[in-house]
Amino acid sequence: MTDRELAEHMMALRVTASDLERLDTIVATSPGLLTRHSLARAAMRIGLEAIQKDPAVLFFQPIPKRGGARPRAGRPKGKR
Repeated sequence: MTDRELAEHMMALRVTASDLERLDTIVATSPGLLTRHSLARAAMRIGLEAIQKDPAVLFFQPIPKRGGARPRAGRPKGKR
């Protein structure tokens, strides 16, 4: 089966402006080879594989929030 045959379900995502900018920047480096959509799907597959191998990667990535991002790891100090 090809990826085209497998892509039969639809999912909508909200993304940040910086995510779109990153996608567009990468797509621009390979004109005619990638679309924003195909790159996002490939990134999702690669990310899911990384999470399956080591779920801890979810807890050591910056979490976007208003006013900047902070690393997400463990409990806050003083709440043990």
